[in-house]
Amino acid sequence: MKVLFTAIFPRWQCHLVAEANFMEEHLAAGDDVTVLACDASLKACDANPKRDLPHCLACCGLRDSLLAMVGAPVRRLPLIDSERAVSPKASDFPRFQTLEELRDYHWNGIHVGKEVISSLITATGSSEPDMKKHASVIRALLRDYLAVYLTAVDYLARHGLEKVYIFNGRFVSPRAWIRACEKTGVRYVTLERLGAPDRAVRVENDAIHNMLLYAGRINAFWEANQSDEAIVAEAHHFFEERPKGQLTGWYSFVANQDVEKLPENWSSTSRNIVIFSSTESEFKGLPEYFRQGAFLDQIPAGRSFRISRSSRPSRMFPATGF
Repeated sequence: MKVLFTAIFPRWQCHLVAEANFMEEHLAAGDDVTVLACDASLKACDANPKRDLPHCLACCGLRDSLLAMVGAPVRRLPLIDSERAVSPKASDFPRFQTLEELRDYHWNGIHVGKEVISSLITATGSSEPDMKKHASVIRALLRDYLAVYLTAVDYLARHGLEKVYIFNGRFVSPRAWIRACEKTGVRYVTLERLGAPDRAVRVENDAIHNMLLYAGRINAFWEANQSDEAIVAEAHHFFEERPKGQLTGWYSFVANQDVEKLPENWSSTSRNIVIFSSTESEFKGLPEYFRQGAFLDQIPAGRSFRISRSSRPSRMFPATGF
């Protein structure tokens, strides 16, 4: 089998290690393994949106070091084939006034605008980015997506690839590969490291963000294991200790919080509501997975909760989830 790994974020080392372990599996099975190599070809990498070249050099070095440890040599292909990925110049893109305009934008029939929004939110730190201020970032993301997408479609046809491993699927380059695989009918796997060094999730021909898929897996797991005392005890330990800041997995967001301390502007005369928020780069950037409820994103949900649930003045405190 001809397998490709889109291992393009080496500085997120834990994820690259997970990909390397899957490479070893395929090499042991006798498969032909290929890895993409960015080599600073992106204009606005998700891990390095300002294209800081020292970051690029460190990234390439980490990739090369890890691939040298893999059990057998793997073939490399450039992330962007400049001869085949004919994408527009920055000046060819329109000026977008709103995020909705960007979401609706097509280039030569490719619905590219919606595919870069999640990365744009991450790069700007805002769910409502200033479209004028960040125009150069938007153009860079659009250009990167098209260049990677056109390269991917060409590679899938020219190299006879049969299976593609794609990290996460939220970012510009991975999303381009997902769409290319869907267009050409090639099997793909989205993967993500979980909350422990030896655990990762693989999802066939779908995104790791598909909440309905997770719900199905969870229900099936508990149907099969609900009488296993060791598994039940482990679950109790996780859900009881995690809110206390115990390192039950990869990282705790509440370990350094003082449980006896309230926010400085806390008012005992108001009804205080704490919102354990998540990331708008997923909720707003991937609406196909997260707009199945009553609200488009977390902000109007919080405002509605304040209005409908409280008869007294209330203060809202966004908090990091666990």
